Amino acid sequence: MKIHLVPHQHFDLIWRRPVRWYRERRATIFRQALELLEKYDNFTFSFSQTLPLKEFLEEAPSQKSTVSELISRGRLEWIGGTLSIPDLNWISPAALIANIQAGRRYLEENFNYTIRVGAFEDAFGVPAQLPQILTRCNYEFYKAGRMPRFGGAEPSGAFLWEAQDGTRIRCGTNPPDGMSWGWGHPNNPDEPPASTKERRIQLENELRAAIRGALRHGAEHALVTCMGEEHDIFPGIVELVHELQQEFSGDGVEIQFSTHEAYFRSITDWEKLPLYGRTEDFSRLFTGCYTSRIDSKRHPRKLENTLLLNRFAAAPIPEHVNETLALLNFHDAACGCHIRENAEFLTARYIEALAAQGNAPRNLPWQPLFPTFSNGELATPRPASETIAFGRWFIRLDSENGAVAEVTFDGNAVPVPQIVAREENGTLWTEEYSGKERILSGGESTPLVAENEDELHLRTEFFTNDFRAFWPGFSRLHGVMTLKFHRESPWIGVVLESDFLGNSTELAIRLALPGKTFRTGHAEIPFGSVERGEYPREMMRAELFPALNFVTFDNFIWLNAGTPAHAFRDGGMENLFLRSPVKRWAPWFPVTPETSMWDNGRRRYDFALCVDASRYTAGDIHRLGVEFQLAACGITYETRIPEALRDLPADLVPAGVDEENYCWVFEAAGRPGYWPSQHLAFAPRQIQKVKLV
Repeated sequence: MKIHLVPHQHFDLIWRRPVRWYRERRATIFRQALELLEKYDNFTFSFSQTLPLKEFLEEAPSQKSTVSELISRGRLEWIGGTLSIPDLNWISPAALIANIQAGRRYLEENFNYTIRVGAFEDAFGVPAQLPQILTRCNYEFYKAGRMPRFGGAEPSGAFLWEAQDGTRIRCGTNPPDGMSWGWGHPNNPDEPPASTKERRIQLENELRAAIRGALRHGAEHALVTCMGEEHDIFPGIVELVHELQQEFSGDGVEIQFSTHEAYFRSITDWEKLPLYGRTEDFSRLFTGCYTSRIDSKRHPRKLENTLLLNRFAAAPIPEHVNETLALLNFHDAACGCHIRENAEFLTARYIEALAAQGNAPRNLPWQPLFPTFSNGELATPRPASETIAFGRWFIRLDSENGAVAEVTFDGNAVPVPQIVAREENGTLWTEEYSGKERILSGGESTPLVAENEDELHLRTEFFTNDFRAFWPGFSRLHGVMTLKFHRESPWIGVVLESDFLGNSTELAIRLALPGKTFRTGHAEIPFGSVERGEYPREMMRAELFPALNFVTFDNFIWLNAGTPAHAFRDGGMENLFLRSPVKRWAPWFPVTPETSMWDNGRRRYDFALCVDASRYTAGDIHRLGVEFQLAACGITYETRIPEALRDLPADLVPAGVDEENYCWVFEAAGRPGYWPSQHLAFAPRQIQKVKLV
């Protein structure tokens, strides 16, 4: 057996320490890696993101020639090569492609280096279209990671993975226990540093366990990764591996420092390896440290949508704007799990990036579908009556507390929005709960209604100050939910304004139909959608799933603005919109006891519900998701359809334009499609890159 031992470093760009601290730390680690590479001819090293390299060489330009030489000799490797490692659970297609292209272009232009191994190390999402996205971006392989499955183990070793259209990519990851983490450091980076001897013992035991795990796996070639995040590289790694080679030589094991690409190219019998088919969904489980700094979610959505419209308008995009978006979409930034100082840093970069785009007209490349709701008062609000008839809508309030009890459209029952509060009893990582919950349905004050000829707004209020009797640590919650109705439209706009104080809790908006079981729906992923079903109640962690812009179920469409966590629970569909930071069980967590870490204060959340999806094609629903994001972010635009897109079929969705004036288009309905003017056929769920002529 040949062990490909790959030293690798995963960098956090933004997380629990100040941004400058991370930048300086990365520079230190780059220097450590380069020193070892220069000292030992047989040593190799691997990195992933290119933005850290760009920053390092800006401050240490003399190192560029060394980096170039090591890359050309195959001893220094980049995998993935994106500017940053984004969160794939909600990044838009256009932003994902821009991130990939800008990062790889930097390496190609500066080092004549083309990356062949795709990677999104530590990202929380692995969407079903990823094999297609990678191959369309000219990757040959994929270094897999974080691929949890519902009811099954994660893939290990080498395997094939098939996208929804049948595209396959060759994948590989560590066998079970085939990774050593932390370079021998203690798990808690805030503890006093261990001695060199202690680090060596720790690293030796971890590498020995990884090698034995590879032996049990039994493949001819195995990938063993030795990596860290903020950790110093262990300087005695070469001598240690030499000793391990002597120890395992009697078992027929050859251990050598290698690269991910060398490991992949050593495998020759790909067609005999396990195949994970197009129905496999590795983003089914919503894992990761998702907290609820809503601005950390809304800002990247607004920026990526302004860039989308500007690219369709052929407006120039400054390179630093792409870098800002990559920072905002970094997985530990977008999830909101970072300190206030970093949140303020990201907000400042976001404001600067918006201003840098100027005021050029932004173009929507299709005819708008989403209805416009008024943001201001329609008239002086008045107390609502127990029943309200408005056009095709009928609303009944609970006679005892004034909460919304029933909504119908053309006589058909409509899910009633409710607010559900739950005690968070585990951690941000385990997503386990104690089961305690409370439905905050409104009615704590008199509901108010305002209307004009075309639109009606119904405002309900909920508040409580007795949460200490319910669970400790969450002491105040006040919210106002406004439902907006058009007289003849099947859409409901939902605006939720909340003010809370506390931690260790979650809030969700539930769409409840008494006695009704929802049919399986579709949740949006980058470049498509996947089916979602109900989840076993006893597996709390398995209940949450990500959705980019929308979820469909029965004949309904639910749109969210930057709140991607959803679940089918208790006969309803829920959208988790607030996740307050919690206790410091994991030593590497951001410090949470001070209130500045909690997402306390006034927040606004936007949603929309369509109660009759029959009028829309699959492609229409994707377009509606984009338009709703634009409306929720207050982005104005003009409708100017490029000539090349005028005959685009309804189920082909334009998802972005890159710098070469190529449009990324995908088939959304799951059936063959044809684009007449481009003379292009699309397989079900296929992504194509099309020159706009």
